[in-house]
Amino acid sequence: ADRRNIYLSKEGHIAEGSATWNQLSNSDKAKRSRAAEDASLKLKSPNFAVSRTRLNVRNVPRAWDEKQLKALFVEAVKERATKATPRVKQVKILRDKPATADAPAGASKGIAFIEFDDHEHSLCALRHLNNNPSIWGKDHRPIVEFAIDNVQALKKRAARLAKSLTTRMHMCFVTSSKRHRRIRTMSRRSSISRVSMLLGVARLSTPS
Repeated sequence: ADRRNIYLSKEGHIAEGSATWNQLSNSDKAKRSRAAEDASLKLKSPNFAVSRTRLNVRNVPRAWDEKQLKALFVEAVKERATKATPRVKQVKILRDKPATADAPAGASKGIAFIEFDDHEHSLCALRHLNNNPSIWGKDHRPIVEFAIDNVQALKKRAARLAKSLTTRMHMCFVTSSKRHRRIRTMSRRSSISRVSMLLGVARLSTPS
């Protein structure tokens, strides 16, 4: 079984020398060649696997933000699957640091990652947008591929998230317990106060 989803690394690939390849700008050819070399090197190691839901996107316009990119990809899914309700889990544009006055979030590197909740939606978006000249122009076509993840890094991240969740749940439980104890204490004090008041009234009402 292909547990590392290597077959997905072929999605979006354009063979050098093919008719489609010859239509690309020199810039896009260079980017695709570097991406293919990087993917080939990583996938030689068992520590890397191809994600089924997270996409790597290159040639993102520098002026674009995450909101615009998310809208583009959601619409791309709906173009191919009209009844779909795609849900995006994460969108991240890689940026240079530090930030500047013109780019408070940091200047975009033109590279992004976007993850859908469903594999089929990721596949729809890739097949609709990859190398599509109508999106950002024929010289800067979207380069969309399934992202290659470091498995060990993902495991560590999952462990950190699990620990963080456990800590938050514990804090909520402690806070809730303290709140309940305060409420019980206030309730007892209120009851004692009411009883004392009633006893006082009773004594005043009792004839001498």
